[in-house]
Amino acid sequence: MRLVWPAVASLLAASSAWGQRPKVAILDVSVAGDAPAEIRGKMEKSLAGGLYAAGFDVVRRDDVRRKLRAARELEGCTTPTCLAKVEALVGAGQFVRGRVETEGASYTIALELYAAEAAGGLVRRQEKSCTPCTLAEANEIMSGLASTIFVEPKPAKVALAVDSSPPGAAIRVDGVAAGNAPVSIEVDPGDRVVRAELPGRAPVEQKVTVDPAAPPPRLTMTLAPMPAPPPPPPVPEAPAGRYGAWKWVTAGGAAAAMAGGVALIAINGSLTDCPAVGICKSKYDTLLPGLALVGAGLALGGLAVYFILDDKPAAAALVPLPGGAGAVVRGRF
Repeated sequence: MRLVWPAVASLLAASSAWGQRPKVAILDVSVAGDAPAEIRGKMEKSLAGGLYAAGFDVVRRDDVRRKLRAARELEGCTTPTCLAKVEALVGAGQFVRGRVETEGASYTIALELYAAEAAGGLVRRQEKSCTPCTLAEANEIMSGLASTIFVEPKPAKVALAVDSSPPGAAIRVDGVAAGNAPVSIEVDPGDRVVRAELPGRAPVEQKVTVDPAAPPPRLTMTLAPMPAPPPPPPVPEAPAGRYGAWKWVTAGGAAAAMAGGVALIAINGSLTDCPAVGICKSKYDTLLPGLALVGAGLALGGLAVYFILDDKPAAAALVPLPGGAGAVVRGRF
């Protein structure tokens, strides 16, 4: 059926190029119900006026029947084969049939558009009712249907219902915000992409095909909790030094020896064995032991420094300090 519209457009364009209007033929206007007999003529006049307003020259119903007198088998036949023969006889590429049904003050007006290029012959059918309705209003409806039947209608929007678990998720349809679930959105038919977002939950997307002929779709978007971030990698422990605690024992021994040696040297020559009244009998002679302890302290201190530095090569760096830079010696302690 869609292939007919390019054909109609081409027909209109070609006719405009030559300054002519394309032709449409009225095949029939039937009336059913309790309406007076003269309503047929008035409805056909309204139909012709609407078709002319749509940009067509109109071949009236009586003219069509007169041209088909030699081919009575074509009257009422709307197959593509019949329509192609009618087109050759009457010179019109499009055809319309109207029907009016009346019941008191109620009118139902239907209009059908035919073309030989359409599958099955029928391009489109339009129908409209009014209750209560005057004859003048019914004629306006017929004229309005005739002026719009050549315009391809836009597909009707379809209600898409979206819910979320947990509720309250922000919904987007094809990237456009649609509110918070549960929500109902009017969307165009076709493939739509629905996205749900909720703080603390992983966003989810779902593709849905919206079909006007099917029941309105309803989606429930389930949002899983956001996965916890992975724990930071463990800080690798520095391998233990070769000397372990011995470097500290050695350093402690060095400090103790130095302290003892310094103390002995300090008291060397001091008086001792002094009675309360009289002259002291002797003096401290601690120089040699003091020097020996100081020497031992120095030796142990050097050994401790060696242990510390040999555990890990020392690294020197300059670090910024207030008012200048300072040197840092780093080793394993």
